[in-house]
Amino acid sequence: MSLLVIAYDKRPLFLEGLKNVISQLSDYKLVKTFTDFDDLLDYLNKNNANILITDIEIRRSGPDAIKFLHNKYPDIKILILTDQLNEVEIFSSLKAGAIGYIDKITTDAKELHRALQAVANNEEYFSEPVANLIIQNYVKNLRQGEEISEKKPRNLTRREIQILKLISEGLTNKQIADGLFISVRTVETHKNNIMQKLGLKNTAELIKFAIKHGYVKL
Repeated sequence: MSLLVIAYDKRPLFLEGLKNVISQLSDYKLVKTFTDFDDLLDYLNKNNANILITDIEIRRSGPDAIKFLHNKYPDIKILILTDQLNEVEIFSSLKAGAIGYIDKITTDAKELHRALQAVANNEEYFSEPVANLIIQNYVKNLRQGEEISEKKPRNLTRREIQILKLISEGLTNKQIADGLFISVRTVETHKNNIMQKLGLKNTAELIKFAIKHGYVKL
């Protein structure tokens, strides 16, 4: 059964291109597109959807609109697809409830599919330019003395360290499970245990922790 996708963007021509791409994916169906925020809300008040793909320029304050949508429709996964790549928009959107953030310039059909698969499985997904900005922001703050977690990596088991490295290299839970010959549920359990042990809230903080402790080479 295909997952139901809706999309918002101010540019109708871009939405037509998105329709063409998603029409090639058998596990997803783009059921409706919007160029007006009120039309989007009206649709969501009457219909179900699994994933919302939206530009961050959804309203005057994009992150505020994302927060509103996330709070009102918590079951819908929000994937940002935009050309607005700056630290403020990225971190504000993720804090507001977006689960993925990818850029229009470098994202192709294959990466869009990977992003959809990740968010459908409740995994965060960042395209490479976005991940690089997250890492650069962390390195800058680290040099200024900001700490993410004081807990030491010795709290982790050998398997948890292995999974920490793989997550930080950008692999999805499914890719990790296939590579280690374990179930996706087992990967999710290990990831949750890592987060709990280290006092981390999301994948971005996990990546920062991995950089700080030398699990990822810059």
